[in-house]
Amino acid sequence: MRRGRAALASLSFLLALLVAGSAGADDRPADFHALGVSLGWSRLAVLDRSASDLTYIGHLPTLGLGWELRRGGNIFAVRLRAGILGPYYAKQYRHREFDLIESDLHGTETLHADARGVVYTGGLAFTYLRRLLRPAGHRPGVALGATLAEDMVYPQGFVAPGMMLAGTLSPTFALEQPLGRRGLLTVGARMPVLAVVSRMPYHGTVSRPERGLLGGFVSQRTEVESLGRFRQVQWSLALQTRLGRRWLGGLAYEGTYTYDRDPRPLRSVQHSLLASIAFDFSARKGN
Repeated sequence: MRRGRAALASLSFLLALLVAGSAGADDRPADFHALGVSLGWSRLAVLDRSASDLTYIGHLPTLGLGWELRRGGNIFAVRLRAGILGPYYAKQYRHREFDLIESDLHGTETLHADARGVVYTGGLAFTYLRRLLRPAGHRPGVALGATLAEDMVYPQGFVAPGMMLAGTLSPTFALEQPLGRRGLLTVGARMPVLAVVSRMPYHGTVSRPERGLLGGFVSQRTEVESLGRFRQVQWSLALQTRLGRRWLGGLAYEGTYTYDRDPRPLRSVQHSLLASIAFDFSARKGN
C-alpha cells in the first residue's frame, strides 16, 4: 500500500512538471513519429482456482519500450513491456510459511520457507487505428482499429496462481482530446474477440523432459477461445505533452480485467501507473 501511494505521488508530481514544462510549447502532439521508454508501477491481483482458492497479490516495477506514428488519418503503435513482481503472496495469508522436513542417515531436519514467490510479466502489442475524426482546436478526435497482442504471466517459487500465456486479437477504440496547443489526452479501450490461451493444467505439472518447461506448458493445454470462455477488458487514460521541439513526455493509467473459464475459472485485475519520455523524429527546426 505504501509503495502504491508513493508511486501515485511521484507520478502526480511528474504530471505537474510536464504541464508546467509544456506551457510555452507551440505544437500540439496530435501528429508525431516517436520512439520512447516508460517506467512505472503495477498492482496485480489474481484468483486462479486451477491452483488455489486464495487471492494472490503483488506489486511490480514495469519497464516498457514503445514506437508510435500518428500521421493524418492513421495511428500505428508497437509496444514491448516487461516487469518483475515480488513478493507475490496470498492476500489472506501474507506471512504464510511451509515446513519442509528432510530426512537422511544423520537424522531429520525441519526447514521453514515463506509461501511467496516472484512473477515475471511481459507483453508485445501491435496496434493500428484509423481516425474517423481528427482532433482539431477543442474538438476531440475518434479512432477505431485493432490490436494484436501476446501477454505472459509466469510465477516462480512457492506460488503458481495466474500462470498464463495469451495471444489476443482485439477491436480497439481511442478518443483524443486536445489540451490547448500543448498536450493531448487519449482515452483508449479494447477487448479481444479471439484468443489463443495456454494455462497450467489442473494437475499442476508442466514438466516434459523431451520438450522443456515452456514446451511442456504450451503442449499440455493451449486452446483457441472466444468471448464465451475468455474475456479481457483493457482501458487506459494517457496524457502526452511536448517538452521542447523534439521531446514528448507522458503519464498514463492502464487497467486490465481478465477472466478465463477453463480448466477452472481465473480472474485477475491489474492497475498500472506509467511515466514516459519519447524522442520525436518528425520534428523539424523552424516548425
